[in-house]
Amino acid sequence: MRLSSKFTLIFVYLVFLGRGVGTVQADGPSDNLPDQVRRIPQLGIDVPDNQRQQLQAELKALEVDL
Repeated sequence: MRLSSKFTLIFVYLVFLGRGVGTVQADGPSDNLPDQVRRIPQLGIDVPDNQRQQLQAELKALEVDL
C-alpha cells in the first residue's frame, strides 16, 4: 500500500469516527423527566391472590430473620 493511500484510508476513518461522536450526545435535562421515562420492565404483572399471600408470608418470615 502506498503512503498516500494509507493517509487517505486514515483520513476517511477519522471522518467517520468524528461523525459518530456527534450522535452520542444526550438530549440534556429533558432526558430525565420522570413522566417521560419508559419503565423497564413495565409494571402490571398479575399475581394470583393465593401466590401473593404466600409470597407476602415468606417475605415477613425473611424480614424476621434479618
